[in-house]
Amino acid sequence: MNETQTPPAGGGNLVFFVTTARGAIPLGGARISLYNYIKEDMPHRGDVQFSVVSGDDGKTRMLKLFAPQKDESLSPGTPLPYATYNAEVELEGYYTQYFVGVQVFDGVTSVQSINLVPLPENGRTNSVTPDGEQFFETGPNDLGPGEEEA
Repeated sequence: MNETQTPPAGGGNLVFFVTTARGAIPLGGARISLYNYIKEDMPHRGDVQFSVVSGDDGKTRMLKLFAPQKDESLSPGTPLPYATYNAEVELEGYYTQYFVGVQVFDGVTSVQSINLVPLPENGRTNSVTPDGEQFFETGPNDLGPGEEEA
């Protein structure tokens, strides 16, 4: 590649939608930090890429993120067709939540729904989640061929 060429880059979009009461009430003011996915680095697992705040409607602005191009994953032995990121969601009065392995696909706008759980009225966490944190991990997609019909 010569110096005037730029490497090919894919990209996808990600929007966070923050609510409470099982999705019934949108929450503004939640801070979402988006990290590169690195499995060994808990809980943040990577460097901060973006930090956004949800609006009154509970939604963040659309984040344009790197994702491998679709055509790079069409042959065996090529990388997965998505990039993975991690997110930390914080809002005063609510448990902090971590989302691990959020997938972003080339040419797709994904919406990551977040349902924050309020802390007890005394502001202290309970014995079930003593740190006031909750983790959600997205497993890898099964992108292989489906089962054949008999």
